[in-house]
Amino acid sequence: MASRRRELALAGWEARPARAILQRMDDITIRVSTGEGGDGESLRRLAELDQSRPPGAPVVLAEVDGRPVAAMGLSDGHAVADPARASSWVMTVLRLRRLETRAIIAVFGA
Repeated sequence: MASRRRELALAGWEARPARAILQRMDDITIRVSTGEGGDGESLRRLAELDQSRPPGAPVVLAEVDGRPVAAMGLSDGHAVADPARASSWVMTVLRLRRLETRAIIAVFGA
């Protein structure tokens, strides 16, 4: 009886080739920044491209091939990104790194 149910449940089902969920990105770096110096200019450029205000410092900054593509404020989570270069995958990694950093600060202090 169980094998018949399994047979019916799988009727018409065919194995499909596995697809990559994530495509290979070029070299991506996620780091915390105070938003000073060159990073401040990068934040202003990203905000301009995103048509938004820059996030408040400190920020979590994503760089692809050494160029900033997205940033997110640690305190408020406000994000800015280069729409041509920041994928949803980059933004997800940025959000996770922000949460990780906030948890470390909460446990061990800043």
